[in-house]
Amino acid sequence: MRLAGQLLLTFLVNATWQVALIGAGAALANWSLQNVAARYRHSLWVAALVLAISFPILSCSYVIRQKVAAVSPTFQPIVITRIIGAEVDPGELSGLSRSTPLRRDGAPISPLHINSKLATAMIVFFLLFFSYRGLNLWRAWRTTRAIICSAYEPEFSDSVRAIITKCQRTTRQTRVRVVCSDRVPVPVTVGAFRRLIVLPTRLFDETDDQILLSAIGHEFIHCARRDYLINLICELIYLPLSFHPAAALIRRRTKQSRELACDESVVTTLLSPESYARSLVRLISAAPITGHLIVDTTIGIAESDHLEMRIMSLIRNSKSTPRRSVFLGFAAFLLLAAPCATAASFALKVDVYPGAPLGLSQAKVQEPEADNNKNKTRAELSEQVEQSRQDQSDPKLRQELLQQLQKNYGQDDERLKQERERLSQLLDKYPGDSAEMREAARKFAEMSDEYQKQIAAANQQLDRKAKLIHKVEPQYPDDARARGIEGTVRLGMTVDHDGLPQNIQVKKSLDPSLDKAAIEAVRQWRFEPALKDGQPVSMWVEVEVFFSPDAGRMAEQTEERIRNQENALLDRARSQQQELEERTKAQDKEAYERANTQYRELLDRSKAVDDEVREHTDESELRAKIRKLNEDAEEKSRGAGLEAAKWAKISMTQAIQIATSKYPGAVLQARLFGEREDKVFYQVMIANGDDITYVWVNAVDGQIAKTETAKRRHD
Repeated sequence: MRLAGQLLLTFLVNATWQVALIGAGAALANWSLQNVAARYRHSLWVAALVLAISFPILSCSYVIRQKVAAVSPTFQPIVITRIIGAEVDPGELSGLSRSTPLRRDGAPISPLHINSKLATAMIVFFLLFFSYRGLNLWRAWRTTRAIICSAYEPEFSDSVRAIITKCQRTTRQTRVRVVCSDRVPVPVTVGAFRRLIVLPTRLFDETDDQILLSAIGHEFIHCARRDYLINLICELIYLPLSFHPAAALIRRRTKQSRELACDESVVTTLLSPESYARSLVRLISAAPITGHLIVDTTIGIAESDHLEMRIMSLIRNSKSTPRRSVFLGFAAFLLLAAPCATAASFALKVDVYPGAPLGLSQAKVQEPEADNNKNKTRAELSEQVEQSRQDQSDPKLRQELLQQLQKNYGQDDERLKQERERLSQLLDKYPGDSAEMREAARKFAEMSDEYQKQIAAANQQLDRKAKLIHKVEPQYPDDARARGIEGTVRLGMTVDHDGLPQNIQVKKSLDPSLDKAAIEAVRQWRFEPALKDGQPVSMWVEVEVFFSPDAGRMAEQTEERIRNQENALLDRARSQQQELEERTKAQDKEAYERANTQYRELLDRSKAVDDEVREHTDESELRAKIRKLNEDAEEKSRGAGLEAAKWAKISMTQAIQIATSKYPGAVLQARLFGEREDKVFYQVMIANGDDITYVWVNAVDGQIAKTETAKRRHD
């Protein structure tokens, strides 16, 4: 919806001044052709109407291109440079390092920002005019269809048939039908391809053959020129421009020049100018005063409202020489081409913003300030570079700096020597630990630290790495981009005492054009020279320049590499998780088997003890031993249960509820056992008829880990 509104506003704003400009140029060109045949002036006004709709539509194409570019951006080549080694400080040039943008809009103009309320009013105004003109055109089309349906072919008299035959033979329009209708007051022509001439019934009461020849011949000339089809196209073109007064003027001049051209053809092929002029006056004066007849969809002899102009054009009949006609035609072409070039060069793009001032472009307001800031920054950078070069190349300034550093060193050495002597005196006078000794030692330590800092700062001033202070990125040559060359160029150079690159050499070549581009860019670099003992020295520097013909492809490769790394990490995480799950399952199975083995051993021992006791003791002793064994087992189980209770997350009651919900019956026994924190279980023994079910419930998550069923003994 926003795109449609932006396109419509761009069309309206550009049509407002472009149509007026083209109309003015067409008027000047028409004035230069006033002594030339009317058919040339008619072609001029038709061309002006076509241009009046073409340039506003072409101005909307920029908005469409911008939207397409926003969805599918085009990238320019990318060039990256870096200095090899740690002998050079690259400086802070992030804001100045790139010489060409990665994205290109291709916008030749600045947008015009319009307030949303004004934009809404303009759109509503246009839609009202468009609807009104469209309704009128539709009504005219319906009326034309009604005229065609009411037309009939009468029995023509011999004189009328002779006139029709003469007109058909003269204009070579033998397929044109001539019919009559009571719904037209004057002769009209309809039909774009199947042309039809409709004559009013009252015209056959006319006895003057010249009037009949004028009326019928005029319509046959319209058919020969295909004026109906041209008029229909012009009406459709005029429909979106109907709000503009200049478009209405162009349309009116098109109709006038068409009738003048048709009049000239009639007097050239059928009648003399005087006879045709008298017949034209009688025909138009005899027509009823009912206004224009559906001028949008019919062509008629009485359509033009400039009868005086038509009569004067017929009587004057001025002719120009062929040379003069060619000269005037060329002048008219220039007069129309000048506004067209202006309209194409200064087309406007419109954006709608709720808070924008009426008709004021925020971009235009901010551009001067941004340009001033850029110029100021550029001037400051140039001044700093020049001042740095002067400071480094001035021997007097370097000598003063060395003297100041030596003076500071002398003062610090003297103070340090005094503190050492004072500390020695205190040690001789006050041996041992005292407050004054501690204070003196503290001051001496502070003095030593400050002295070391000053020495480090002085060494930094005297010995310094070269620093890059101005950087220019190479331009990617078009021929290398066309060949799709990608790679790295390595250069070596000497940074002299003034910070200028000298003796630039190609250490690793990629392509002659790319090598040349890299050398030209690096030659414009500027450095703060390296210092050794306060004196500027030259040094060897190597630079790598990476060229890529398409940043988009580089971005795709980076995305593909990141995607592959992410997939590899995901696969590794899945495999680790799967291994952990398998290891956990194996440990769980081992723990279950160990607990089951222990339980079976306990049952076997209990059974063996029962059998042995039955054989060697009586019933009372047997019961006492069984009770003793049970107490020992319970004591042992209670000890293990206390240890495992620290790891259990659910209570024994909850474990019994979980077990009985799955295996209903009477609970005979429940106990807790476990070996470690993640291997703790409740063993619930449930009796159901003759069966006893042993259920192991995980004491951490409440899941049933294992079940066993055995037959119940009744002895």
